[in-house]
Amino acid sequence: MKKTVLAILGMLLFLHAAVPLRAQAGYAASAALDEYLVKGSLLINIPKFVTFPASALSEKGPFVIGVLGNNPFSDVLEDLARKGRIQGRTVTVRYPKKVSDAGGCHLLYIGVSEGKRVAKILKALRGKSILTVSDVRDFAGRGGMVGLVSENNRVQFEINPEAFRKGGLKAGTQLTKLASRVIPEEGP
Repeated sequence: MKKTVLAILGMLLFLHAAVPLRAQAGYAASAALDEYLVKGSLLINIPKFVTFPASALSEKGPFVIGVLGNNPFSDVLEDLARKGRIQGRTVTVRYPKKVSDAGGCHLLYIGVSEGKRVAKILKALRGKSILTVSDVRDFAGRGGMVGLVSENNRVQFEINPEAFRKGGLKAGTQLTKLASRVIPEEGP
């Protein structure tokens, strides 16, 4: 068990700090693919450091990742899901057309195409134990749980512990330590 936790933590550290994006001229498509490979890997790995209430994982079935809005992952997320396990379960990817169709998802990735609707989406999910993740600008600051941020040619993430609490979830200590920013940040 300890080796598994260390392996997962090592993978997160690798993805968080050591995978630069190839953003040089002539590599735009490759850079986008690299970025969403890293982000997809984070979607598979972050939930491993989150405590879900027993009621959210009570049924024996797959861990369901929902992608709301445009799918920037292409086939990358589904490939990662086929190979991954979260909370001891196989992983399935669904594509709800609207937030009301996201029931049954354990994690909901909210695409950038939904940026103008983030407040409404988060309001609709209030009180539900669904881990919310997005790369919409300042997602964690706007009430989402995990915001994916591309900065200095690296993918990083921010977390909002209060949003976790409101959803009945708990971010693990390792996740908090790996976050580039914890919202709200404590003052000096």
